[in-house]
Amino acid sequence: MFGDKKIIWLTLILAFFVPSARALNQKIDLWKNKTQLRGVNIIQTYVTVFDRGTKGRGPLGSPFTLNDFKEMAALGANYVNISHAGPFTVEPPFKIDESVLMNLDNLLKMIKEADMFAVISIRSGPGRSEFTFVLGEDKTSDPLEGWFPAQLYNDTVWIDQSARSAWADMWLTVAKRYKDNPIVVGYDLMVEPNANEIFFKIYEGEKFYKKYRDTGYDWNSWYPTLVQAIRKVDAKTPILLQSMGHAHVNWMPFLQPSTDPNIVYTIHNYEPFSFTHQEGTKNHYPGIFDINNDSKAEKVDRAMLNNALTPFDLFLQARKGSMGAVNEFGVHRNAPGADIYISDMISLFEERGWNHALWLWYPVHFIKHRPAGDIHFDIRFGDNYANTKPLPNPVQSVIMKNWKRNSARPSNTKF
Repeated sequence: MFGDKKIIWLTLILAFFVPSARALNQKIDLWKNKTQLRGVNIIQTYVTVFDRGTKGRGPLGSPFTLNDFKEMAALGANYVNISHAGPFTVEPPFKIDESVLMNLDNLLKMIKEADMFAVISIRSGPGRSEFTFVLGEDKTSDPLEGWFPAQLYNDTVWIDQSARSAWADMWLTVAKRYKDNPIVVGYDLMVEPNANEIFFKIYEGEKFYKKYRDTGYDWNSWYPTLVQAIRKVDAKTPILLQSMGHAHVNWMPFLQPSTDPNIVYTIHNYEPFSFTHQEGTKNHYPGIFDINNDSKAEKVDRAMLNNALTPFDLFLQARKGSMGAVNEFGVHRNAPGADIYISDMISLFEERGWNHALWLWYPVHFIKHRPAGDIHFDIRFGDNYANTKPLPNPVQSVIMKNWKRNSARPSNTKF
């Protein structure tokens, strides 16, 4: 009898301290109530002749190996946000690109073997090329530093109904293929919707929606068709939804919420940009400096970071039960006080129960081929941009301390 009681008490203790064994019966449970997923972004895009070998030999890159994902897991990460080219062609006639699906298959196989979860986030697809993310870096805009011809831009998805329909077909294909994959715990419909910038150079939500609400430029007007396409074949996998304005927190008030119960609303958070990206400055955190180019210095500290999240807080509070996450955040590794900034930022996310993924992680074995600017956000290399070998550093220490809180793994969840 005593032995039975001991077993009962032990079971209760384990159920209390190991949430992955107690409450994670469905994928959506990973996004509810408290932070469960902490990890990194990887990026996979088409390799072009203009990349000059920086992404590998293709068809997509940079090339990841199983050891790359095992390294993430060894440091404590349990989540990989795969920021990936879509598996339909950018140009018409829009059709499936099997090489992209094979690349996704391979990545997911390695992530599973490393015992981590994954979200599939689509960057490009019918009527949207990868070059939308490097606006202004073409040879026409910048004859001296431009590195690709302007003809490679393609953002016709915002003005072409056939491209939008193909985007829905693309998500139907993805959902059908991965709906039963136990490590795929989310579909992110589009990485950083940005018609406001591409077509109009408008950076304020109120100004944009006053003129373009309910047009094809308005993400609200057609993202529901993507949700519907997914739900035709997959009723349960969480769908991640970003706002216009590159998923900036200040655009959240203008996002029309979905009626789907398994939606996770997400932001990309790099506030304040003048610190996280430095851009020729040496702004220190915490500190006092201009954060919005108005020639006035503001106090930048934890309280400021907390206040900057208010639009997202209010959006979620107005929709009781809504789930939030931060699918991208980070800071240049040489930013003075970067470790303190990351610590404060993470603590603010965790207080709210939001899952989060760092930008960005590159395969170490290929790091020497990357342009220097591409690895400024990678936490493993310390504050010296010239260094391309992992070494212990304050920013990584903060991250690892946080990642130690990860308990949920594919190997210990019921779904």
